[in-house]
Parts: sequence; C-alpha cells; structure tokens
Amino acid sequence: GWSLLPYLLAAWLVLYLMSQEFFVAEWLRAHPITYMLSHMFILPLIDFYLLAAAWQGHGAPPIAFGWFLVATYTNGIVFEVGRKVRAAADEEVGVETYSALWGVALASGVWLLAIGIAGSAGILAGWTGGQSTRVGIAITLVLVVGWLGAAWVAWRMSKQPTTSHSRWIERFSALWVLSFYLSMGLLPHWG
Repeated sequence: GWSLLPYLLAAWLVLYLMSQEFFVAEWLRAHPITYMLSHMFILPLIDFYLLAAAWQGHGAPPIAFGWFLVATYTNGIVFEVGRKVRAAADEEVGVETYSALWGVALASGVWLLAIGIAGSAGILAGWTGGQSTRVGIAITLVLVVGWLGAAWVAWRMSKQPTTSHSRWIERFSALWVLSFYLSMGLLPHWG
C-alpha cells in the first residue's frame, strides 16, 4: 500500500547515500569505525519496511520490533567485523581489517560483544513479541548456545591467531546470523 512508500523511500535514500559514501568518502575511509557504523543503517531500514508491511493494519507494532531492529543493526556489525578478523600472516597490504586496526584480541572481543548485543536484543524481541513462554525459552536457548559457541571461537582466535581460527570467526558469523534469523522466523510458529 501507499502508506509503506515513505519507509521504502527512506531505505532507498540511505542506499543511495551509501553508494555515494555519504559524500565524504575520504573522511569515511580515514574513520573505519564510523564507516562501518554508518553503513549498517541500511539493514534495520530494510527490516523496518518489511515489518511495516507485515504489520500493516494491525495497530501499533509490538515493542519486539524495536528489539529486532537493534539486533538487525548489530548482526550487520557481527558479519562485518567477523569477515575482517585475521591472523597476522593473512593480513594483506591495502586491505583494512579490524584485527590490523585494533589487534586480534580486541577485534575478537568486539565481534563477541556484537554477538552478545544482537543475541540480547533477539531474546528481548522473543519475549516481548506476544508469543508463548515456550517460544521465548526456545529463542533464548538458541541464542545463548550460539553466544557460547562464539565465545569459544573468539577465545581461540585471541589466544592463538591462526588462519584456521580466523576462518572460524568468519564462518561462525554467517552461522550466527543464519541461526538468529531462523530462530526468530521459525520458532514463533512453533508455539
């Protein structure tokens, strides 16, 4: 419906601004954290549009939507940082990584923190979404087990930064995001 057009236009506007590097490309490249954080806004905007379309005509959206959007933003950070944590031997000239910027231990810790924030927001979304207690418990279990797995991967990388361990961070980032969205999308239909 036409009422969704402003949400779609907002996502398109941010996408356009991203493609133009917000008209401050050199400044953004000199500030990689701001670069990353500014580019993550497209994810919750897309999800907001989808949630608005799904919720259209049902009154005010539940508070769970807000928590879900926080998780969406943070999951983007999980994926972005996770693909740029590398062992020293795998660093490439001209390729900016968070392990080169912060060191392997801090980059692994930031990655784990992002997973913790996304997981916490997902748990809050699961409990405030108006679903059964069983669904809230199931989502909590999936995300806590996922975080524990991520903690193990991050610990191994920070203690022994090898190519194999950095690949596990990248793989686990994808596994985390997939598990998150599958649990949020499928488990509510279970209860």
